[in-house]
Amino acid sequence: MKRRITALIMAMGLAFGGTLLAGCADKAPSIKSLEINGQGELLVIMTDGTVSNLGKVKGEDGSDGADGQNGAGIASVYVNGDGVLVFNFTDGTSKEAGKVVGNDGVGVKSAYIDSNSNLIIVLSDGQTINCGNAGGGTPSQAGENFYFAEAEKNGETAGYIVRDLGSISYPDIIVPSHYRDKPVVSVGENAFFNCKYITSVTLPGTVEAIDYCAFWGCTRLKSVTVGNGLKRIGDSAFNENTALESISLPASLESIGESAFAGCTALTSITLSEGLKSIGVSAFTGCGLESFVMPDSVETLGFGLFMNTPSLKEVKLSANLKELPSHTFTGCHGIQGIEIGNNVKTIKYSAMFDMAMLEYVVLPAGLETIEPFGITKVGFPIDGGTPDKPVSVYRIDVFYKGDEDGWDAVDKGERKDAEGNVTQTNALGDVYFYSEEKPSAEGNYWHYADGKPVKW
Repeated sequence: MKRRITALIMAMGLAFGGTLLAGCADKAPSIKSLEINGQGELLVIMTDGTVSNLGKVKGEDGSDGADGQNGAGIASVYVNGDGVLVFNFTDGTSKEAGKVVGNDGVGVKSAYIDSNSNLIIVLSDGQTINCGNAGGGTPSQAGENFYFAEAEKNGETAGYIVRDLGSISYPDIIVPSHYRDKPVVSVGENAFFNCKYITSVTLPGTVEAIDYCAFWGCTRLKSVTVGNGLKRIGDSAFNENTALESISLPASLESIGESAFAGCTALTSITLSEGLKSIGVSAFTGCGLESFVMPDSVETLGFGLFMNTPSLKEVKLSANLKELPSHTFTGCHGIQGIEIGNNVKTIKYSAMFDMAMLEYVVLPAGLETIEPFGITKVGFPIDGGTPDKPVSVYRIDVFYKGDEDGWDAVDKGERKDAEGNVTQTNALGDVYFYSEEKPSAEGNYWHYADGKPVKW
């Protein structure tokens, strides 16, 4: 027994099951008709008799699946460059329904869901069919409106940018992959700025950029699902998203902008992939991160990357960094030890400043300069001390990958006034030199054990 279905499927069944697609036996197989089976699944019947099962669709009452029982609804539909009808579903999957060709030479040129959630079929002879409200597949999509701006390339409209919300009132937002037969390529500046009722966002694989302040201040946003085409996250894109707990970013991502995730206090984990090249100023300052793995593809960091992130305990930095910028770890009180990549030449001013729990650093043999306060355990002068807090409490052991001559050549950031008094320095304690085998001679040496530096 067929289930009740939305105007979307009813209209498509009429459009594709009538004169448009009947009698195409002499052509390549195309769509003959669409129907819903007893399990609420959308079936596409081809002119050669083959059937494609596209899965469960939206029920008439506005719920997902077979009249709301289960399944995923249709989020968007379009015809790709090969003339194949493609359905995108609300669970992130997509299916190709085959080529759309008419028996009289008139076929479907394109299909899209417009800003009023109506499915629009554009025929090759210029006619259009409004199939009625598609509903977008889930209750949260019904009646959603987005305002779009054109994205131009070579003087023509190459795609569309989400620039604002229309009459939206649901907390779960699904951005369509296409609008007016063109891909939705980015979420524009301030598009969802300060939208405090949004709890989840799903972006299609067509979106390549999330622009400046796109989701700034969305304080209830907990879940973000990003498609595999994303290349750039702009400045302050997710700034002050205090409910955001985790996010996984695709391998296509190349850059993260300034303050992109600043103030995301609930953000305890983030997954980054090889291919990421740069991370901007203060991108994760004030976050709730507990661990962070930086892909080795990252070559450039802005200053203050993790500043005032006391929950951070474990960090792996990119092996391709040339310098550690100022205030990278300022105020990261939870880190006990950190290893600096082999290509780093300079540790900038206050890069590791006011790190109350820091006990050791692993430094590369090629290091040339540690600027003043580049490695400082607490945020006040280290010299002097008291009986309760002797100077040694504030000093940090150094596990150096080179030898004594190499260490002697490093500028350690000590600065003196005209009278010879030390005015700036670093909280460097005992220095240990790397030796893979246990040395026979006495001295300070170290090696790796289970990936951690250990003294011989």
